Amino acid sequence: MKNFRKILAMMAAFCMLLSISTPITAKAAEGKLVVEGNVTLSGGNGNIEDVLITIKHGYMTDGPVVGTGHPDANGHYSIETTVSSYGFLALIVKPELAGYDNYSPSSNIYPGQNSADLLLIANGTPTTFSVSGAITMNGAALPYDLCPIVNFEVPATSGHKELQACGGNFNCNGLAGNKVIITPHLEGYSFTPESITIEKIDRSYNDANFVMTKNEVITETPEIPETPETPENNESTKNTVTLYFMTGSSPSEPGEVFEQFEVAKNSRGNTTTLAKTIKSRVPSKDGYKFNYWQEAKLSDPSVLGNQLYTVIWTNDTDQYIYAQYTKVEEPETSESNDNTVTLYFMTGSSPSDPGEVFEHFKVAKNSRGNTTTLAKTIKSSVPSKDGYTFNYWQEAKLSDPSVLGNRLYTVIWTNDTDQYIYAQYK
Repeated sequence: MKNFRKILAMMAAFCMLLSISTPITAKAAEGKLVVEGNVTLSGGNGNIEDVLITIKHGYMTDGPVVGTGHPDANGHYSIETTVSSYGFLALIVKPELAGYDNYSPSSNIYPGQNSADLLLIANGTPTTFSVSGAITMNGAALPYDLCPIVNFEVPATSGHKELQACGGNFNCNGLAGNKVIITPHLEGYSFTPESITIEKIDRSYNDANFVMTKNEVITETPEIPETPETPENNESTKNTVTLYFMTGSSPSEPGEVFEQFEVAKNSRGNTTTLAKTIKSRVPSKDGYKFNYWQEAKLSDPSVLGNQLYTVIWTNDTDQYIYAQYTKVEEPETSESNDNTVTLYFMTGSSPSDPGEVFEHFKVAKNSRGNTTTLAKTIKSSVPSKDGYTFNYWQEAKLSDPSVLGNRLYTVIWTNDTDQYIYAQYK
């Protein structure tokens, strides 16, 4: 009986040893996640190699530390963590350096990701920076009545701002740490370069310069061929087709030919693109704003097909591409009877000095909580004012719109009347 009990005890111990040792062996075989990226210091005299990077596990900042390290002299860092590549919920990457604040645009990492670029801004340094430049033509400044449009796109926020650059000069404030793409356009003109990309705004830029060139005027507008008249034997030997960019928006209302290009038959990939043909030239329509190009369906040109982003596919017949527009709506001057009110973001700083309407948005009446926020409306777009830097937005008092109310951080409360929000500068 004693021997039997001894055998049972040995078997239990052996099973316990298996249950403990097996997971440890499996975990040791897993690859550890290496987090990498680049650190940028803006302002100050800090040493980038002294930046301490702490990586914590979880969605909260008080999670366990799974890795620490420092960037090299070029700002690049690569830190091995104690978690596996897919064995974590989320990681928070935080840079620290005395005298600097963290303004990193993306410091959260989720399964399938392993990189985060970090931005530290010296105390007292502006968090927004001016991006400016000049557009010239024939080596000289533009006449003041010539007004190209300059588009500022911020991919991280899916936002953009368009400014008139009358005379060629333009200026816009950008939030530190963001990537911005600057693209000018004006009907009848082309620009060199076509666009300028600032990968990360960490200082003021005053050299976003473009050269504008007037496009050659097409004196004769070709007629739209209804039925190809080319003999069959020539069609089979011709290796090109014609792309017709139309001012109208559909095969039933084609408008006129805006531009045309000879391109390869049956092209795929990057053989034929918007950048290689129409570029940034767009038609105009009273009361409307150009939106995008949309091709006729290759298999049935009598109906619309896909919206064009970059690549244009062709077959062995001429291809028609139609301009799509959006209606330009003026700000409403009277209260609506629906369940919305209008938020007016003003360039001025008070009800007595309101300036102009910078942006406006339709939002729900009497909203509370996270129903209406800066992130859902104005995002990171801010107005500019000569000699000043944008600081924050401040709403008119809900109970008395003739005086200023609270500074806005995130949430915007509304009642049942239109709300005015004023830009504050420093």
